[in-house]
Amino acid sequence: MLAYNERGALYSYLKEYERAVSDYSRAIELDPHNVEYYRWRGNAYAELKQFDQALADYNRAIELDPHNALDYYNRGNAYAALKQYDQALADYNRAIELDPNNVLAYNERGRTYSDLKEDERARADYSQVIDLDPNNVLAYNERGHTYYNLKEYEQAVGDFSRAIDLDPNYRLAYNNRGVTYSYLKEYERAFADLNRAIDLDPAYGRAYANRGWVYLWQRNIAQARADFARAVEIDPTDSLAALLAKWSSLSKQRGGIDMAERFEEIASIKPQESQEYIALVCQAIALGLRNKLEEGLEEIDKAITLKPEKCYPYFWKGILSAYHITPSDAIESIQLALVLGLPPILLTPLYWLEHDRPDWFSQYARPLLDQYGV
Repeated sequence: MLAYNERGALYSYLKEYERAVSDYSRAIELDPHNVEYYRWRGNAYAELKQFDQALADYNRAIELDPHNALDYYNRGNAYAALKQYDQALADYNRAIELDPNNVLAYNERGRTYSDLKEDERARADYSQVIDLDPNNVLAYNERGHTYYNLKEYEQAVGDFSRAIDLDPNYRLAYNNRGVTYSYLKEYERAFADLNRAIDLDPAYGRAYANRGWVYLWQRNIAQARADFARAVEIDPTDSLAALLAKWSSLSKQRGGIDMAERFEEIASIKPQESQEYIALVCQAIALGLRNKLEEGLEEIDKAITLKPEKCYPYFWKGILSAYHITPSDAIESIQLALVLGLPPILLTPLYWLEHDRPDWFSQYARPLLDQYGV
């Protein structure tokens, strides 16, 4: 019995989780009331992403020992992985009740609040982690991210800087601070941080994409396009980088079917979860290029529903609306895209309207393009 448990632990250490599950299962057959066997098998199932099985084991562990904070914490993690956030929060709350100094439970509850876009609550939990563990690098980075989401950029920079002080090789903190500097329009600092992130990990696709974004603000289209292309080369699922690589290559002349097909290719990429709306944007652009304007507007509205805080869908809603029979709200959508952070250099497709909708272009697009020097 002990030998099975110990060998299971060794297999877990070696990341051979299926073998670990087999040994823990044998240990449980021999001693079905040993709470640790269920706990450890649950952890092995979780590593295999078999979260329903993990939940069953954590439930049994809690039945056998209802006052162990670790089991509630583990079960909370399984619920969070399944996006069952209410249950996850309930378990993290119980873990904290049982162990008020449980750094892990505060941290994961903060992460769950972040997933739910409850950034104030997330920040409070990460602050509690820092109070309990003042040298917790991850907590400074995560709290910095909540400050960033709340547009409290100076505080975000402070937390990312503290994370870097504690771990000078922490690539994610350099990346995050670089992005934050870009929103503060401190572009040289942004470049320095993103370059450092790439130096630390030359295969860090997200840092290339973020540096490309800064190049857009600097109106350096060639470098931006190169960085977006490199990001896609590293991570073919980065549909946002693929969209920006194509968008930054668009000229003042509207494309045809070939261009529509390229956007359809991007729409077909199986995206990262946070980028699911990009497929809708790309499909909408392709439909617009095929003169299926109403269908395109339907897709773009779906993208806005998914990510109302993102600038990209609003710009393309403006373009499609300008082509539509009633383009009255087109310029408002484009102006909202700029308010939400669209780099003005990406306004170039407005020139398509110079030929196709000359009256609208003269009244609305030309003044905007002149205002931003595009």
